[in-house]
Amino acid sequence: MPGDQCPVTGAWMPASAGVVAVFLLVALVPGCCFVGDGAPLDEPVYAPVWEPKLTLREKAARYEASFREHNRTPEGLVDYRRPKAPRPPGEPRYGGHADGPFQTGISLGTFSLKYAATREPAALADVERALEGLEWLERVTGRPGLLARYFSRDPAPLDPRRIHWKDGRRAAPPLDDYIFRANTSKDQYAGVSFGIGACLAHVDDPGIRERAASLARRIATMLEESGEEILDVDGTPTRFGDLGAFMGPVRVATNAAITLGLARAAAEDGRGDRYYRDLVARGYDAVVRGGLFNISVFTVRNYVNDNMAFLALYPLLVLERDPALRETYRRGLERAFADVAEDLNPFFNGVYLACGGRRERERAQRDARESLRLFPDEKRALPVDWTRGPDMGLGRRLLNSRKCAPRAERPLPLNMRPLGTMLWVSDPYALRGNEGARDDCYLSPLDYLEAYWLARAHGLVAAEE
Repeated sequence: MPGDQCPVTGAWMPASAGVVAVFLLVALVPGCCFVGDGAPLDEPVYAPVWEPKLTLREKAARYEASFREHNRTPEGLVDYRRPKAPRPPGEPRYGGHADGPFQTGISLGTFSLKYAATREPAALADVERALEGLEWLERVTGRPGLLARYFSRDPAPLDPRRIHWKDGRRAAPPLDDYIFRANTSKDQYAGVSFGIGACLAHVDDPGIRERAASLARRIATMLEESGEEILDVDGTPTRFGDLGAFMGPVRVATNAAITLGLARAAAEDGRGDRYYRDLVARGYDAVVRGGLFNISVFTVRNYVNDNMAFLALYPLLVLERDPALRETYRRGLERAFADVAEDLNPFFNGVYLACGGRRERERAQRDARESLRLFPDEKRALPVDWTRGPDMGLGRRLLNSRKCAPRAERPLPLNMRPLGTMLWVSDPYALRGNEGARDDCYLSPLDYLEAYWLARAHGLVAAEE
C-alpha cells in the first residue's frame, strides 16, 4: 500500500498531506491522550537520578558479563528481556519475543566493534556466537535469506502457538525441536544489516568473514528475487516486510539504506556486485541522500525509525569505497542527524562522527561522551514519573509522546530516562514511562555496549575512560 507509518501512532497511512492534517486536528482535540497529563501512575513513583560511579570501561565490562549470563541463548540468539524468575511450564524456553534478528544483529555489530578496538580473542568468540544466532534464525525457517522473527528450543508436544498465537511455527525436521515466530518485519533487517556490515568492516578472520558475506548474499538474493519484499515461509508477503524505496510519492530513505547496506555487504568479498549496482541505477542512493528517514508532528516522532536509520547508515558508509557514493550517503547522514542532533543519543552521535559527519561534530563529540558517562551503571525497568517529582526545570510541551507520555521541553539526560531493552528507540523527551514495570527482567545492555564500542573502535573515547 503506498504510504508510510504514522510517526505518532505507528499506524499505516496513505502518503497524503490531507490525512496528516486530519490527524493533527484529532490529536489536538481536548481530552485526547496526546495532550494533557492523563492518568497518573497508580504505584509509587520511582524517579531515579542515577549517579553512575563506574568508568565507561568498567560499565562495559559489567554489562558484558550480565549479557553473557542472562541474555544470550546457547545458539547465540539474544533473549533480550529474560525474566529473573524461571519461565513457567508451557512457555517457550527462550520466551516469545518479536525482535530476534534486530537484537542478534546488533550483538554481532557490537562485538565486531569491540574486536576492532581490542583485537581480543574473546571478542572474536562473541562475534562468532552472534553470527551463529543469525544463522539459526535463518535455519529454522528453511528458506535462504529469511530470518525468523524469533525462535525457541522446545520439542513437541509444546504447541508452537505458544511463541505467538498466530505466527507460531514448528521447524521442519531435523530441526523440529525448535519453534519459531514467522511474519518478520523490515525493522529486523536493519539490525542484521548493521551486524553483518560491521563484521565485514572490522573482522579479519577469514572463516567468520565468509559466513557473514554468505549470509548477506542469501538475504540479498531473497530481496532481489522478491522485488525488495520479505516473503514469509509460505511465500506470501509479511505484514511490514516491504523494503522498497518508492511508495507512491514518498521516498523512504531508511528502506533504501537497509537494502543497499545488505546488497553492499553481499558484494564485499568480491563475488559480484550486480544487485548493488542495480539498486544504485534505480536511484536508491539518491533516496538515501534526499528521501524520508522520519517525520515529526510538532516534535512528536517515532524514534524506532531513527534508530533503524542510523543502524542502516553505519554499514553503508563504512563499507562503501566509491568517493561519490560515500558523499551521497554522507549527505543523507547529515539530514538524518539534523533531526536528532539535540537528543543526547550517544549511538546516533557515534555513527555521525564515525561516518564523516561534518556540520555538528563538536556538539556530537561532547554529547556522545557525556551521555555515555550518564548511562546508568545497571539497567532496571522501573516506573518513572517526573510530572510528580521536584521541579527540574524541564518544562512541558503541549503534545505528549506517541505513547501518550507527558513530554519535556528539552531532552532528559540519560540518567533520568525510563529504561527498557533499547533506550535508543524511546522518546528522549518523555517525562513518564515504564507504567506497571516491576524490575522483574534482565534487560539486554546492548544499547550501551553498541554505543560504547562504536566510540572505542573509532577513537571517540579512550580505553582508560
